[in-house]
Amino acid sequence: MKKPFLAKEEKYQSIDDRYNEERRNRELEIDSLLSKMGKNGIQDLSEKDRKRLEELSKK
Repeated sequence: MKKPFLAKEEKYQSIDDRYNEERRNRELEIDSLLSKMGKNGIQDLSEKDRKRLEELSKK
């Protein structure tokens, strides 16, 4: 039997799974931005990266 065209498959088993994956993704993005800063500090980040780091740090 075919699946309905608009059927949506759930990626997460629970709300906790979803929360944990989103948290993990935020942490990876923060780590990436922090490693981008290198030796010179925040001056190595573009304005867009600085804003994104600020947004992520507030969550």
